[in-house]
Amino acid sequence: MINEEYEALLSIFCLPGECELLSSNITLHLRFDSMNAVKRDTPSATVNIQLVPGYPLKLPELSIISQDINKECITSLKMEAAQFCTDLIGQPMLVSLAIFLRDKIECLFKEMFEKIKCEQESSSQMKTTQTLCSEKILCLIRIDHMRSKSKYCKFIDRWVTDLALHGCLIFCNKLILILLIGEKEQISGFMVRLKTTNVDVDSTGHPCKERMLTVLCEESIEAQIYLRLEGFSHYNLEKYADIKELFSHAGLVGIYDNYIVTLHKQWYQ
Repeated sequence: MINEEYEALLSIFCLPGECELLSSNITLHLRFDSMNAVKRDTPSATVNIQLVPGYPLKLPELSIISQDINKECITSLKMEAAQFCTDLIGQPMLVSLAIFLRDKIECLFKEMFEKIKCEQESSSQMKTTQTLCSEKILCLIRIDHMRSKSKYCKFIDRWVTDLALHGCLIFCNKLILILLIGEKEQISGFMVRLKTTNVDVDSTGHPCKERMLTVLCEESIEAQIYLRLEGFSHYNLEKYADIKELFSHAGLVGIYDNYIVTLHKQWYQ
């Protein structure tokens, strides 16, 4: 009878190293790979079932070892397993007990890691809220010209990524605008890099720093605008009406009316 139970155990717990049989001792090495997304290390438990003389009229001895389960839970599991076996006294119970423990441990892991997942999501939401609540600054910069456009744009893209800035780079005929949104410290860092790095070339082809930029405005904005302009985009526009549409979509009509319309008027004077 015991040999038949052993064979049944080996057919169910058939992964390499999952079930070890030695005389009257059964060791199950249980792993739950499906929970890796929640916990970096695969949660696992080792269950040792020791048959005693008089089995199945006497209950097997049980031990559970796991770094992922605390002592209180292990004690509770063993008590539940003993109660489960009590109802099977006199009958073959090894397979039923092994499956019972596997399912119980898996449910326990799911509860534990669901709690961890909720805590992680709560922490992430809290960080997002803190980010949104921190003051955001909008900075609108006019660049006079770019002789080496590709090189210049690569620098801008790298800096906005490094400094976690949102916004866009706008080309419209000869007008070049950089719209930045982020925390004041990050925008200040961008400006320092822009003024101290050889971002372009001069008329002779030698590397040069940006000396002709104009900061059109720098002011606080609402968090909703920050979200609308998430990321950093490049726009090649044909007319000022396209710029107006872009700023309107971002909720920045006031910025357009106060600063870009003036540039438009100067252009046609």
